[in-house]
Amino acid sequence: MKMSLSSVIIFSILSAKPIFAHEYWLSPLNYQVESGENIAAHFRNGEEFVGSTFPYLPNRLTRFELLVEGQPYDLSPRAGDNPALQLPAPEDRKSVV
Repeated sequence: MKMSLSSVIIFSILSAKPIFAHEYWLSPLNYQVESGENIAAHFRNGEEFVGSTFPYLPNRLTRFELLVEGQPYDLSPRAGDNPALQLPAPEDRKSVV
């Protein structure tokens, strides 16, 4: 018995197992900090914002910067730091990691 091309495609699609993806994100300990307090964040890997924490590993990032009032500053924590990001917040300036 010969299967038509459309039957093969439909069977392939219906029998395929779902693919599960994992996200990798920066999870701050506090979303807002006062001037002079520490900005701290973990790297996490998981799904739906639930996952395991990971230390800073330089080979896993292309860029790691702190933007202070639009000016980028390279961050270079030590390999293995956990939380991956730990630095004092700039005094009275808006910052984005």
